[in-house]
Amino acid sequence: MVNFSIRVKENKVKGDLAQFRSYLGKLTGDLLTQEACLTARMALKLSPPMLGGESEERKGDTAEAGKMGERAIDKDVRSIFADGKATLGGVFHQKAGSRARFSSWRSLKTPKLSSTLLQDLFSDPEEDKAYAKASSLFANKLPRNAIVTSMGAASSIHRKERRRGRVVNMKGPSEEVKKYPVIMKEALIKKYIALRQRVVGKLKSGWYDIINTHGRNLKIFGRVVDSGSKHLPKYITSKRFRNGVLSKAFSGNSKRISISNSYGDAEGAATERGTHGAVIRGRLFALSKRPYQVYANRIVRNWNSNQRPGA
Repeated sequence: MVNFSIRVKENKVKGDLAQFRSYLGKLTGDLLTQEACLTARMALKLSPPMLGGESEERKGDTAEAGKMGERAIDKDVRSIFADGKATLGGVFHQKAGSRARFSSWRSLKTPKLSSTLLQDLFSDPEEDKAYAKASSLFANKLPRNAIVTSMGAASSIHRKERRRGRVVNMKGPSEEVKKYPVIMKEALIKKYIALRQRVVGKLKSGWYDIINTHGRNLKIFGRVVDSGSKHLPKYITSKRFRNGVLSKAFSGNSKRISISNSYGDAEGAATERGTHGAVIRGRLFALSKRPYQVYANRIVRNWNSNQRPGA
C-alpha cells in the first residue's frame, strides 16, 4: 500500500493571498486614477479654444489652439473698441475735425466703415471735397461714440456685448456699437487685449489641475507613469486656477472616482459644444482599443503560475 500525505502551509497561502489582494487593490486604485486623468485630458482637449470642427478631430491641447484663442479675443475686443483716429466720429469730436487727422483716417488700412456714406468719404478721390462733406456731416452734432478711459469701463462694456463668452461668433456686437464703436486709445486697447488673453485656457485649467495633482508617479505593473500630462502647451500648464476636483470613494471591494471642473462650463461653453458627451464617447472608444481587463488577466495569470502579482 502506498500512502500520500499532503500538508498545506496555511500561513503561506494566506500570506500569498493577502499580497495578491493588496496588490490588486493598489493597482485598481491607480488604474482608476489613471483613467480619471486621461478623461480630464480629453475634456481639456475638447474644451475651447480648440482647432477643428465637429467632422474632424478637435485639438484643444496644442499651442496652436491657444494662439487661436488669443486671436479670437483680439478680434472680439476690436469689434467693440477703436482708437479715436480709426473712426470718423473720433476724428471730428476729439480734435475738432483736424484736417491732418482726417487725412490720417483716410490712410488707414482697416478703418471703421459702418455705412455707405463713410465708405464714400473714405475712398473719394477728391479729399478736399470729402473733407468738406465730413465737416458738414458732423457740424454741431454731439458724438454718438461712447468714450472710455479705464480698463474697468472697458471690461464692463465688453461683458455687456458678449454672448456665451464671444462677440463676433455670436453675431455681435450690438448694432449701435457696430455703427459707433466705443472710442478708446490704442495703447489702452492693447493693454486690455493683453489682460483678456491671460485667461485663455482657464476653461481647461481645472482639468489640468486634476492631471497635475493626481496623475504623477502612478505605478502600473512596475512602470511609473504620468497620466495625461504629455506634450501640454505652456498656455495651459502656466495657469494656476484651482478649479479641478478629484473625489475618491474607496470602501472594501468598491472603488469609485469622480472628477469635476467648477469653471469647465463657464458661460455655457461646454454645454453648447456637447463636451460631456464627446468626452465619454472618446474614452469609451479608447478603452475598447486597450481595455483594462488585460491588467486583471495578467494578475490572474501570474497567480496561477505562482509568480508575484506584479511580475
